[in-house]
Amino acid sequence: MSDVVRFSCPGCGSELETPEGTVSNRCAFCNLVSLLGRPGRVVKQYYRPHVDAREASVIAERHLKNAGQPLFSSIDLRALYYVPFYRFRGLSLTCLSAIKPAAQTMNADPEIGQRAYELRAKNVDLTVPGASDTPFGMTSLGIRPQAVAAYAWQDSELPKEATVWPADRPPDEAQAQAFKTDATHVAMVHSTKHFEFSDMVGERQMLIYFPLFVMAGISAGDHLMVVLDGLSRRVIHTSNEPLPIPTGRINDSVMALRPERHQCPNCGADFAPSEHSLVYGCHNCDRVYLLEPVGYQQLSQPLVGEGPGDLYPFWRMPLAFDGQPPFDTVGGFSRILTEDIPLLTKRKRHLPFYVYVPAFAGADAEWQVQMAERMTRTQPLVEPARGVPISVTAASLPPAESREFASFAWHWLRMSYLNLRGDRFEWKNARTGNSELVWLPLTDARLQRSVVRAQTRPEPRRKRNAALF
Repeated sequence: MSDVVRFSCPGCGSELETPEGTVSNRCAFCNLVSLLGRPGRVVKQYYRPHVDAREASVIAERHLKNAGQPLFSSIDLRALYYVPFYRFRGLSLTCLSAIKPAAQTMNADPEIGQRAYELRAKNVDLTVPGASDTPFGMTSLGIRPQAVAAYAWQDSELPKEATVWPADRPPDEAQAQAFKTDATHVAMVHSTKHFEFSDMVGERQMLIYFPLFVMAGISAGDHLMVVLDGLSRRVIHTSNEPLPIPTGRINDSVMALRPERHQCPNCGADFAPSEHSLVYGCHNCDRVYLLEPVGYQQLSQPLVGEGPGDLYPFWRMPLAFDGQPPFDTVGGFSRILTEDIPLLTKRKRHLPFYVYVPAFAGADAEWQVQMAERMTRTQPLVEPARGVPISVTAASLPPAESREFASFAWHWLRMSYLNLRGDRFEWKNARTGNSELVWLPLTDARLQRSVVRAQTRPEPRRKRNAALF
């Protein structure tokens, strides 16, 4: 399956298609490179109905006949509605614990060696209603966002007979429901284990408008409403209640997809298109830019780690705890993270201590967390590099999300050290700074396989998809 969005090229007007969530794209007809998305934006898209109003009426009458229900004696409403659903995606990270068997522990104290800690990580893809009033009987789109192409229509391009149901639900509220749904699922699957902590990393949201045909009128003397799925051509809901008049207001924080020129702010040269990357280097003027919600931010001279292997982008964040003694340098933390920080090249001893998290996507989520833990324990050395680092994978994690990932990675690392369990070393008591992007050389076959799987998308199977619905 392949989630695809279609849009019009801002240069030549050709209809193009690209995987949903693509950051930038090159037109196959005019070669214009377009910027399609920025972190933190909620973009709206639409599904094209597979049925028209006349066919929808026939299907609804046939459904009533087959169900043995009286047909409409009069029809008051026959309309196409676009109903909003938020699609939410992210990396769900959870730490669970369980009591070890008696044979595996010699200490009765539950805080000392009696609990075994487990990491559970998965990619979440959920849809929740985008309207506070949902009289149509639908609570989710299921897997359709992963299988059916959406269209980045402007409102003026919608069918004339269509009515857009207000998406009055704030994105933050929809995101909170998605978090709650995921947490409930984790609790059900792992009901025999104790929940320790969790976080969601790399959240992305979009608003999908789904087509529904509604027929309402009088049947056997009573009011009847029939709701038809505009993709599957099936009746999905009937009700004797009248369709309420929507009173909500469309949320202003949701925007239409408006492709724009993707070029270096300094010299105007086109950036190379990338499906996922938020970092772009200009090979014309050797500047590096980070894509942010407000535009392009130039990065300082790139920092690259020492050693052999392919380069991977990481975010690092300085971490310090005040008190006596203070913990703010590599040398200070080496007193706690014994046997981990390679002791101690003298160049490391007085350097700030950082929490490292991958800035790239991988299919093996547990390995992403383990990689963050490994880099935090070893504190790699980096030095300024000339030009644009040639990375094997795109930096796709926004800086704001790196802080959430760093928080989880630090909590997970604390589970391995009893002397880090105290309140002093909780994330909320730490002094942290801004995230900084670095490139580290790694030779890791499992990591490479994980990255390749995350970047490889199957070709769209439109004929098969069309047969599913």
